[in-house]
Amino acid sequence: MDTLKKIFTPTGNKKKDKERGQEYAKVVGMDEANSKMAVVMATKGPKAAAKAMMKDCGGDYWEMRAKYG
Repeated sequence: MDTLKKIFTPTGNKKKDKERGQEYAKVVGMDEANSKMAVVMATKGPKAAAKAMMKDCGGDYWEMRAKYG
């Protein structure tokens, strides 16, 4: 299993998943917005993170790309 998939695949242990997402964000130097989405991805999965990013940007794809990269 590749490292990122392992980091961002929820295990069902929300506390450990959250900690894993936070630690990854810190190690790679993510800003606050991306750190928040790393936690969403680690606790709820990539689809939930994508949905949260789009919702945060009012459904504007280009705004989402500018904010989250």
